[in-house]
Amino acid sequence: MHDAPGSENWHLGFNYSDWAFQNAPFYFNDTLVFKYDPPSNTTFPHSVYLFPDRWSYLNCNLKRAKMIANATQGGGNGFEFALKRWRPYYFACCERNGFHCKVGGMRFMVVEWCHSSVGITKHLEIITKETSNILFTIHSVFFFTFVEKINV
Repeated sequence: MHDAPGSENWHLGFNYSDWAFQNAPFYFNDTLVFKYDPPSNTTFPHSVYLFPDRWSYLNCNLKRAKMIANATQGGGNGFEFALKRWRPYYFACCERNGFHCKVGGMRFMVVEWCHSSVGITKHLEIITKETSNILFTIHSVFFFTFVEKINV
């Protein structure tokens, strides 16, 4: 488990990109924990969004971002997010119409690594199986198209 950002809560003015770099590598099945105070008269509300791509992340473009934790989910033990897919993850707080992301520095990205050759082997097995299914589908389409043309 990784507390984002360590012992401090998710807040404005912290360099989360540095935190992610210093705490790398992140592995498949690691869990990030976002802790932040619930909204009150003395704190800003925070949330956690996941951006679909690097461009949206760099521009803090909220149009395609998905909220994965609202302003109240970071209280107590925090909001947990498990890294379950082998891909880059782009996180940000998008409160105040993206101000926290754009100006407050509340964004970072992580890229998963495999723990060992066993992890790499498992990923290759998944990729090989998916590729085989795609090739089988393509082969089937061509075969049945060919058979239809012969029978016509």
